[in-house]
Amino acid sequence: MDQIAWHFHFLVDFPVPIYHPVQPEPFCQITSTHRYLPIISLPKMSINANLSIELTSRAIEATPDNYYNYYHQVLLFQHEPIRRELERGLRGLEAIDLSVHPWKAKYVHVWLVEFFIPMILDHHDSEEKHMGPFYTQRGVKVPNHLSGSHSKLVNALERIGGLSETFSNSPCQENLTILKTAYFDMHELMKQHLEEEERFWPDAVKQIGEEEYSVFFKEMHTDMKNQPSGHMFLMSALDSMGYEFDGFSHVAGDTRWCGDKLLEDLIINKVPYFVRTWIFPPINRKYQHYKSIMCHVSNGLEDSIPLKYEEGSYCSVC
Repeated sequence: MDQIAWHFHFLVDFPVPIYHPVQPEPFCQITSTHRYLPIISLPKMSINANLSIELTSRAIEATPDNYYNYYHQVLLFQHEPIRRELERGLRGLEAIDLSVHPWKAKYVHVWLVEFFIPMILDHHDSEEKHMGPFYTQRGVKVPNHLSGSHSKLVNALERIGGLSETFSNSPCQENLTILKTAYFDMHELMKQHLEEEERFWPDAVKQIGEEEYSVFFKEMHTDMKNQPSGHMFLMSALDSMGYEFDGFSHVAGDTRWCGDKLLEDLIINKVPYFVRTWIFPPINRKYQHYKSIMCHVSNGLEDSIPLKYEEGSYCSVC
């Protein structure tokens, strides 16, 4: 399924070292004996086999082997991370006791306005820009309950952004209650929207055909990749699949939605090893920074991690 893998293109004008595995792929320590470079240890990667497997979709039935056909993959790859981030935010808001931890107001605001809201808005923007015209041109009618549903979510997310700023500047119980109510309403609206998409789009994609749809899917995700939050979305997706980077581990309560074979087919065997070892890790560090902020809201006892992301400024203990 090449079309689902994230595509990166690089132009290099210098000698590129050739890496030889010490252990078999997909996960290994790699060294280089290139004459221009000393021996280099590349980051290790692994599948977190300790994570329990949980499909959060209410419309797609879990399979015995946790492997899904193409028509479901294209939705689950996007929707499973969104639902996990939704729940992470809800857990954080429910854990705030302003009489003890007023500092959590700023942490919540940073997570919402720098990570979660932009990621979801860019996702919906990409769908609106590409999916509507694509299906209209092919005579596929989108049901009324899906038409305009993105605008409702966009309005809800933008309102939450404003409310979180108010809460951050004035962390009182009244502002917390207003923010929690708005977030919960958006949470329910988002889950319903994702469920409705998962009941409609698989059959719609089948009408188009996998070959033609794969071209469109690649174009849409290339556009998404170029959005400011696109790389964060990818890291969230990898995290939801159980893909783990050296130096980071999943936290208590994390689950993955697919089995090893699907992760291997979509990512490990499709994304170039160079990309996964050199390009992904710094992007993942930034994603882990934001993930840690909200985990810290849920479990942290003091404001001990920086809000501003700088290289290396993350907390992997949540």
